[in-house]
Amino acid sequence: MDREFFNAAILGYLQQSGIPHIIPVKKHGKVLNAMLKGRASSTFTYTMKKGTKDSVDLVITDCVVYMMGKHKKKGLEHHAFVVFGMSTSPRNVREIYRHRFAIESTYRLRNSVRPRTSMKDEKIRYFYTLLSFIIQNMWVSEKWIRCARQKPGPKVIKKNRLSLEYFSDLIRENSELLFRLKRMDKIAIT
Repeated sequence: MDREFFNAAILGYLQQSGIPHIIPVKKHGKVLNAMLKGRASSTFTYTMKKGTKDSVDLVITDCVVYMMGKHKKKGLEHHAFVVFGMSTSPRNVREIYRHRFAIESTYRLRNSVRPRTSMKDEKIRYFYTLLSFIIQNMWVSEKWIRCARQKPGPKVIKKNRLSLEYFSDLIRENSELLFRLKRMDKIAIT
């Protein structure tokens, strides 16, 4: 879940219901900020809203990341997560949460090639969603086939070789030629 769900009421409900979750921590208290210090990853317990009837005991995993020039940053960063119902290993938590961003990227890409419509029919809207996922998967496949660097070791894609916008334009233009369409609106790229 997003860090917007870092709320005592939500976290208490999830724990009472036994729902496993990982939620990034909002760092906004002196006590919590003091706990998120140091040079090594750690796991600790923290009581949110201590001394009130809404207090919740949380298990927090602090994942320390050494930037080493990544994103033009040096030093280290603390990425803290509330963990419940699963392994609290910092490496494991970061790996699981990292997949969430891959899912968000997929939906962002899907929205960039999905035809825009104001139709209320959910079948057509679902068809457009499936079509956009197919186009996106074709694009990824073509990038791996045609844009991968030939070198020993793992495959690496050459950046900016085949953009999704260009690929969707190719599909649109070839569809117009192949099916002899008079005019097909350009797929909106956001």
